Amino acid sequence: MDTGLLRSFGVWARRGLIGEVAGRVAAVLAPGSVQRVELPGAVAALEQAVTAAGGGEAGRAAVADTVAYTWFNRIIALRFMDANGYTG
Repeated sequence: MDTGLLRSFGVWARRGLIGEVAGRVAAVLAPGSVQRVELPGAVAALEQAVTAAGGGEAGRAAVADTVAYTWFNRIIALRFMDANGYTG
């Protein structure tokens, strides 16, 4: 079985997901964002995670990478379960 296409899809999907998550992190951490008003605890936890990951753009990139990696694995696991008949 040729896994080259699957591998290239995985890389493409993960990079796209990292870009989307990074954009969402930037929007949430923007001054005056709706999330700062509605979910101050979640924004504080996100800011703390960014600081713990190195702060600044490097910290934001590290947090985005971690979150994208987690969601990518969840999506792939759900697809695997669906393809093998584990879901209803």
